[in-house]
Amino acid sequence: MLDVAKLAGGVHPSTVSLVLRNSPNISEATRKRVLAAVRKVGYRRDPLLDAYNHHRMGVIPHKTEPVIACVCDLDSREEAEQQEPYRSFLKGARTAAENLHCKLELFLTGRGQLSPERLNGILHARGINSIIVMALRSPKGRLAFTWEEFSAVKIESPQVAIPRLAVSTDQRQSARLALRSLLDAGYMRIGMLLRPGSSLANRDLLLAGHLLEQSLLPPGARITPLLLAPGGDPRNLVRDWIHQHRIEAVIAETPALQELMPLVNEGPQTGFAVLDLAGAKPELAGIMPDHERVGAQAIEQLVSLMRANQRGPAPTEACTYVPVRWRPGISAPGFGNRSS
Repeated sequence: MLDVAKLAGGVHPSTVSLVLRNSPNISEATRKRVLAAVRKVGYRRDPLLDAYNHHRMGVIPHKTEPVIACVCDLDSREEAEQQEPYRSFLKGARTAAENLHCKLELFLTGRGQLSPERLNGILHARGINSIIVMALRSPKGRLAFTWEEFSAVKIESPQVAIPRLAVSTDQRQSARLALRSLLDAGYMRIGMLLRPGSSLANRDLLLAGHLLEQSLLPPGARITPLLLAPGGDPRNLVRDWIHQHRIEAVIAETPALQELMPLVNEGPQTGFAVLDLAGAKPELAGIMPDHERVGAQAIEQLVSLMRANQRGPAPTEACTYVPVRWRPGISAPGFGNRSS
């Protein structure tokens, strides 16, 4: 490091260290001189020393913990703290932030809350330069941040282009695992029922997983998924769909769609499974996502960016998918156990 400092025009060795850590406090001209010197002498950082420094910083108490802004477009804190999946996202994120010596603070941009422009000003005034964007509901997901000044990761929210780094439940695996689990239970004619108002991005992922698994079945067992449209009464539509295709089990996007099932059952009970069981009744079968892990993974990725002083949009998009598991339930007891 001393050799690099001399070759770069006599800068202080601490300047070399700051450049290698991507500190924003170094001028662009100095940065270029130092990096040119680094390349000339073939200097490489010692990974063992880096690991030790991370450990040292982790065990030494900090006077002030860096604040991470968690931004979502809900209308109240009660929704965020009590409604799934937000409650679990927050729980996982807070635990991970605490373990990494950070503090998570919730900011809302929903109805009657902060505008994105106002929030951007607040974050700048408080010196907060790290953001988690948490599962935005709005199809447009309008955010007005000066992204080049922030480290940022999003939880789901595929409708927003920035942040480019995301963490999400693996929707394709959810659909595939649900179909395979029902096949293992003895059901053969399985249909997928998607709710009105779900995002196009989520629908595409769920359909991709479902149709891929269906492609492995005999042609006669492949059921056209039913995508419900907003408005109107879907009862007759769902009933006709089940009867027309002689469906034995339904994979539904949400537990609320079970309300349609008793109205269409005639004879043996139609199996019913849900693609997201977070907060659902224990008797329901379906997919149990790990929303807490999603929240924790987002924080871990963000803190990694913070420690490397990496701000601004990532050069390419990348998404980390968190796996799910199947939970049996009496709503889909299996072909051999269905009541007649």
